[in-house]
Amino acid sequence: MTAPRSALSRLLVGGLLLLVTGCSGADDDPPAPEPTREVQPASAGRPVTVRLITPLACSAVPLGSARFEPLVVGDAEAEQVEPCQDGPHAGTTTYVFSVRVPGNGLVTVAPGDQPAATVDAAQALATGVVTIRYAQAGAGRYVVAATDHRDTTTAMESAPPA
Repeated sequence: MTAPRSALSRLLVGGLLLLVTGCSGADDDPPAPEPTREVQPASAGRPVTVRLITPLACSAVPLGSARFEPLVVGDAEAEQVEPCQDGPHAGTTTYVFSVRVPGNGLVTVAPGDQPAATVDAAQALATGVVTIRYAQAGAGRYVVAATDHRDTTTAMESAPPA
């Protein structure tokens, strides 16, 4: 009777070893990579309004040398709706553009030779407007000071210029 019992024991031990090594995780699929937020093409998207508010008065911009034009959004150039106009404060300018953005992802907004801002396309489409405020960083150089997916024109009118 010991022979069948030892064979049964060996079978049970072998089965346990197989079960343990099979569940060790060594052969598991690698974890799925984190989703990335890629920059999406804008040319086939829906239109939103982009407002650029800059610390440069229209009168200080030599004709034909505006530093915030043309506006390029993703892979397409935006249509300017309102050319250089004086902003809510003396010494500021607002540029208004109609742009197309894709349904999701990140979109690069690049005005002229100034630093680009990156906006969330889904938020821009949800509100229909993106306001980007620039601050001066030196002679003829600017930085993105704030990006908002709302029409912040009235809020910025009460705020002092950067």
